[in-house]
Amino acid sequence: MQKRFFGTVAAVTAACVSLTLPAAADEADSRTAPVPVKILSIGNSFSNDAQHYLAKICESAGKPVILGNATIGGCTLKRHWLNASTNGVSYSYKRQPKTLAQMLEAEEWQFVTIQQASWFSQNPDTYEPYGTKLIAFIKEHAPQAEIVLHETWAYRGDESRIRKAGLTPYEMFAKVDAAYKKFAKAHNLRIIPSGPAFKTAWDSPDWGLRVVADPETGTPASGKPLHRKDGYHANAFGQYLIGLVWANTLLDIAPQDVPYVPKEVGELYAGLLKEIAAKTVARP
Repeated sequence: MQKRFFGTVAAVTAACVSLTLPAAADEADSRTAPVPVKILSIGNSFSNDAQHYLAKICESAGKPVILGNATIGGCTLKRHWLNASTNGVSYSYKRQPKTLAQMLEAEEWQFVTIQQASWFSQNPDTYEPYGTKLIAFIKEHAPQAEIVLHETWAYRGDESRIRKAGLTPYEMFAKVDAAYKKFAKAHNLRIIPSGPAFKTAWDSPDWGLRVVADPETGTPASGKPLHRKDGYHANAFGQYLIGLVWANTLLDIAPQDVPYVPKEVGELYAGLLKEIAAKTVARP
């Protein structure tokens, strides 16, 4: 009887151990799994471009992220501030309508990025006083977050507004770059250099400044594209480049350590864009 009893106890004990091992393994995995970095962008369609591949880039490098985007197409710093000051429900997170205050309090964001609307980015007078007020609002509702300035990019040379203004992409870049640096210095903010990444690509012999064919002058097309057909939004190449720059700047993910390559980009172009992103972020 004793042998039968001890045999039954042993069998039950073994069964219990086998049932609890997977749970213990799952618990260990949860302890070792990386904690996602939480990033909220207050922007417009250019912050949509920046986030397009960002989650997949970071996850493939072992550093997952949770992204929020308080975005309105073409939105300026002034409009974001007016929304914040009037408590307007103008945003959405997890398919729920939100005010900007609610967006800022929806997660323990580690980074909150801000940017000026792309065309207005050239004029430093458009940043204030709204930028200062927006920064104070962010600090009030997300005091734990680092506020980072997202420097946007210049348009392609044939885009209607840049052409009407008589600017080249390099001239527009210089004005945008100076305005962002002035604002960043005034508020002691780090910059995510998306705009400079475009310029680095233009200066690269392996990429070049994109010039579309002009049938009137007979000028042939040259350079690889970073813009969509509209001449100002980023295409897949531009979105991937920007995503690499964001991952490197905010999460210290070296572009060459990113396994993820979108099918729209391909391995060859991805290699070039990784080099451009690394060169951009490495510059002082």
